[in-house]
This record gives sequence, C-alpha cells and structure tokens, in this order.
Amino acid sequence: MGNKSIELTSRYGMNTEEFSALMKYRIIEILLVASHYDSFILEEDGQLTELVIEEYRNLDLNLQFAPRFTRASEAAEALRLIEERDFDMVITTPRLPDMEIGKLVHLIKKDHPKLPVGLIAAHAWELPWLEDLRAGGELDWTFLWQGNVRSLLAMIKQVEDRRNAEHDILVGGVQGIILVEDEPRFYSIYLPHFYTEITSQTGRLMSEGINLSHRLLRIRARPKILLAQDYEEAWELYERYKGRILGIITDVSFPRGGELDHEAGLDLARRVRELDDDLPILVQSMEMEHQEKAIEIGAQFMSKKSPHLLEDLKEYIVDNFGFGDFIFRLPDGSAIARAVYIPGSSSDAFKGISLFLGVLLSLGSTSVISNIIAGYTMTYRRAFRIGDRVRIGETIGDVLDSRLLVTHIRSLKNEMVIIPNSNMGKEQIVNYS
Repeated sequence: MGNKSIELTSRYGMNTEEFSALMKYRIIEILLVASHYDSFILEEDGQLTELVIEEYRNLDLNLQFAPRFTRASEAAEALRLIEERDFDMVITTPRLPDMEIGKLVHLIKKDHPKLPVGLIAAHAWELPWLEDLRAGGELDWTFLWQGNVRSLLAMIKQVEDRRNAEHDILVGGVQGIILVEDEPRFYSIYLPHFYTEITSQTGRLMSEGINLSHRLLRIRARPKILLAQDYEEAWELYERYKGRILGIITDVSFPRGGELDHEAGLDLARRVRELDDDLPILVQSMEMEHQEKAIEIGAQFMSKKSPHLLEDLKEYIVDNFGFGDFIFRLPDGSAIARAVYIPGSSSDAFKGISLFLGVLLSLGSTSVISNIIAGYTMTYRRAFRIGDRVRIGETIGDVLDSRLLVTHIRSLKNEMVIIPNSNMGKEQIVNYS
C-alpha cells in the first residue's frame, strides 16, 4: 500500500473514506527492561511477543502492526540497546539490579526526550512512590499489571491514541472518548477492558459487505480513548476535540490546580453540560453521596464499589457511545422497536421511510411502526427466505410470503398462519432449510 491512501466508496453513507491515512504513528519495537524475576511474572504464560500476536489475532487486528519485544535484564544493557537500535517505546519494571529506576528514566529522557517511557508494577503497594516519580515529569505513565497481555496492549494503544489524536480526530473525523482517572489501579483495569470492547464493537459495525483488507483499514477508525489524570488535562482535551467526543467517563476526586479536589469531576461534568446538553457523561465514585449531584447535573452515575463494575461499564459504552441497537422511541423516551442493524440508514430511501414513520408516529400508530421496523430488520438479517421451512415460536411451517407488516406461514397441518412481524423480534426463529 505504501503511503498512498485507499479511497473506498462506503455503503454506509460516509462518502469518500481514506482509512489508510489514519493511525500513522505505531508502536512496533518495544524495549522491556525487567529483572529476571519480573520477566518471569510478565511472561509466565508464554513469550510476550507470541502472546501479543495471539491477542491481535483474537481481536481481528492487523498482524503487520503487532508489537515486538526486546528484553534487557539490567539498566546498563537497556541504555546500550537504546543507543544501538531504534525503539518506539520503553517499558520498565520498578526494581532493577544495577540502578534505581528514577535514574534510568532520567538518563533515557536526557538523550531521547521524545521516547515514551512507561513503568509497569506487579503490586499495588508499589504505586504511591511510583506516582511521585511520574509527577516529576520524566516518566510518562505508570500501570498496574493485571495478569494478562491486554495490560501491555492498553499501554501501547494509549500512547498511539494520544500521538494520533490530533490528525485522526481533527482531520480524519474519528471520534474520541475521554476517561478522567488519576488512580493507576483503576485506569489499569478500565483501559484494557475499554480497548477490547471498543475494538470488538467497531469490528462488528464495519464487517458487513467488506473484504478483509478493507475491514482491517476501517478498524483504524475506532474511537480514540484519551486518558486525563487531572482537571486541566481533561478540560484541554474536551476543548480541543469538542464536537468530536462520543462521551466522558470521569471520576469525582482528582487533582485540580495541583491539589486534590474532591468534587473536580462534578465541576467538570457541570461545565461540559452547560455547553452540550446531549453529550453522554458518566460520573464514577466510591461515595454514593455523589449520585444525586451527578443526576442533577444531567449525568449518569456508577459506583466503583459495584461487584459487576466492568459489566456495567460495558453496557454503558454499548448503549451510549453508538455501538448498541438502533432504538425507536416515543417523545417520552419509551422504546417502541429495536433494530440490531439497519443498513443504508443514511440513504435517501431510509430518509423517506423515516419521514413515513414520523407521520405514523404523529398519528399514534406505534403498533404499525413496530411491525414495519421488525419487517425491515428481518429482511436484512436474512433469517429466512420464501420457501424455507422454519419454526417461529411454536409455529412450524413453510414461508409463503413476507410482507412489510406480516409474514405468512403454511403450517404442517396445511393451515395458513399470519404472524405480525413485531412478534418475530420476540420469538426464537429456527430455519430448517
């Protein structure tokens, strides 16, 4: 492909797309500086490069960009390798046999100021003094090892997203999600989960009707996840990418003006809500007392003490960031129909259908709308064709006709059964053909 952009005519109404111009900055070569003990902890399930390639394969990512790891067990060896070879990132563990970690980071940044250097800790008790090191300005980030390679992938993708955000969001039209969290033990859990879920959802949305090469290009358009660790950084990200942000997930208590502010997240949500009535904002806290304040602002609230926190976050992302079902609602917010996927939804034909549905809605014909939407969805799901033998709920028979509002079935008893399309969204469908 080279540097030449590939233009694709989208069937999703996005006009000309130049996906190959996205994600230009990649982390490929990584130097891992770790003692023999820490290396054993990180690689106890296998070699890191092999584990990363396996994870890329599981997420259906382009193996061409899978990171490769070079290991150094001492600081002196790491410094020598950095001078001899080009690396895109350095990841180090806290304990090295021949040098304090702060000195190693200082020496790397002295000669290579633009080289990202991150630290991964195996134990939570190490985080406080490591954060002091990060606050000094030379260490780019600290991360808590979560026991699998997704932690490393999250660190890699975080650096890539921050480097690529300026072009991909402002020029390429990619959207972003702002995560405001200053505690490594929480964002170390969130980020691997977010990247896995968003990559999977993006792949699901972009898979139909596209060959493998085009699909790998389109995955580059997944939303950027932008981590902010204080109020000023969060507001700067919002101001910079305003209008292209899918949503904000924020803690309540984090630094503001160099001091810990116990209501910084609420102030951030309130300030954003004054400028944007519709942007999804999720406020998180260990303290339930903040729930009422978050709701008053117009944000949603989630407790960090929830035993199913990650599942709650997944549900929130799918429902609020454009990955979930297409839901038709009445003006009072109640749902009347749901479509898993509606192809061509920005086409002129769909706009005509939308106008027609609007007329019906104004007349209160919600049952008619439900049948139409269900019929339209069934057409594109290709659950069955005319002549197929199917079971819909308790009815078994041959499909004679499928219309806008109803489907006709000839049962095994040679009876004509007419099923409203809205019912089929609620019933299990088995196709025996």
